[in-house]
Amino acid sequence: MVAISDAAAVNEKRDMRRSIIERRNQINSVERLARSGVICTKVHNFLNEKIDVSHQLIAVYFAMNSEVDPLPLVEQLMGEGARICYPLMVKCAAVGTAASASDASGAAAGGSAAGGIPPRAKEMRFFEVPAQRFAEHKSTVLNRQLHAFEIDELLAAGLHEVAPAEIAAVVVPLVAFDDQGYRLGYGGGNYDQFLPQLRPGAAVVGVAFEEQRVCAVPHESHDLQLPEIITG
Repeated sequence: MVAISDAAAVNEKRDMRRSIIERRNQINSVERLARSGVICTKVHNFLNEKIDVSHQLIAVYFAMNSEVDPLPLVEQLMGEGARICYPLMVKCAAVGTAASASDASGAAAGGSAAGGIPPRAKEMRFFEVPAQRFAEHKSTVLNRQLHAFEIDELLAAGLHEVAPAEIAAVVVPLVAFDDQGYRLGYGGGNYDQFLPQLRPGAAVVGVAFEEQRVCAVPHESHDLQLPEIITG
């Protein structure tokens, strides 16, 4: 599929995003939890085929609303000695020109940034969460994807920032996907900027429910294809 014009893609993405989130929201919460567990098992197997997870730094995300919940995967990986990091939005020291409203939506990993800080006033960065403090941070930091933190408050909370080149594998959230590996995110472009910074050979996998599959995701020239998408 050839990339369409940026203006057309933005409009199509907006409509598809709304439609697929509504479809995903219709999955029963009990079923969603069970199917998330199945997906986590598949992702765990995939990661173990790619890397020795012990002591490796693996990036995940904190599920919001009706997303696939990777928590069972995180708990299993931590039990195997993996180091886990999460994306958080951090305020930038210098604020550039405000971007369009469409770029602002969903700038956080997993949701809309409506009413928040303009996209160039914050950026997605990854922080390692110590296993011994994971339960604490789940309810105080990780569940606040739409919040833009001061870097100092994250460091004071015991989180350690990691560079993309340190990360061995990434589990990527998404709204919709197609068979060519194109991913529709939440509109912030954070993963499109982050993924090219990974070290060569890093394992990258998207996760989704089958209800999120579409015939074709409208994509622009800067949109990346995911090498692997696991569903359930």
